[in-house]
Amino acid sequence: MQLVRNLERDGVLPPAARTAAGHRTYGEAHLHSTLAYRALAVGVGPSGAKEIVRSVHRGLVTEVLARLDAAHAQLDAERAELRRAEQAARAISGEPITDVRPSDSMGVAELGLVRMYSTLSVPGTPRSYATIGNAATSSSTRPMFR
Repeated sequence: MQLVRNLERDGVLPPAARTAAGHRTYGEAHLHSTLAYRALAVGVGPSGAKEIVRSVHRGLVTEVLARLDAAHAQLDAERAELRRAEQAARAISGEPITDVRPSDSMGVAELGLVRMYSTLSVPGTPRSYATIGNAATSSSTRPMFR
């Protein structure tokens, strides 16, 4: 229930009616707003979802469409980046490792940087780099909207 109260406080849900005893009562509009917020948050992150749903409640159709277009463009760019990374990983994994030189080795600090970069998620969509060379797990992703 705290999440619902927070969403109401943040303007994602319309203000709830109150009973004589002061208890909140929620209706269909609250349910639909909550479901829309949850669905949007998966793709654009919680902040972006809040901005979009608040714009819907204010009736700002042009703003809603612009935010959705921007989110789609961002997601498209991220998917293209992931495709390029996957292609690079495939190309690298196909290279023979018979010609190993001392200069090819990495120190602990360099390996730490590789680990750090491999676990970064690309903002905007729930995804994992696990399919690209098993570099990370889906628990390392954190969607957000820019």
